Amino acid sequence: MRRMLAFLVLSLSLLAACGGDSPSVSDAAASELQAQVTAVRTAVGARDADGAARALETLRQSVARLRTAGGVSGERAREILSAAAAVEGELVSITTTTSTTTTTTTTVPATVPDDRGGDHGNSGKGKGNGQGKG
Repeated sequence: MRRMLAFLVLSLSLLAACGGDSPSVSDAAASELQAQVTAVRTAVGARDADGAARALETLRQSVARLRTAGGVSGERAREILSAAAAVEGELVSITTTTSTTTTTTTTVPATVPDDRGGDHGNSGKGKGNGQGKG
């Protein structure tokens, strides 16, 4: 699990490297993408796979829009999308493992009282009152 989280942090670091220092990403695009990478990182840190998946989808949509608008180069867009795909592929391992507990209930039939209300004077010797064949 730690190895997986380390991989996610590394992948997110690659995404975070989409700063404005590179001419392949404009300053405005870098600022927008940094906020989205932070959202992904926060969700992963909270082990919120659904939140991370939503944040990754927002990131992908922004990269596509910024690529079309010229804010991100084609090469840089591919790198960001590749890192996002790698993170998304590993999200299943950050979900909290749930365990199912199976409880077996044994039902014991209730003791039914004897309707005869006692031994009816037979003293437990049967119908012959002790005069049976011997």
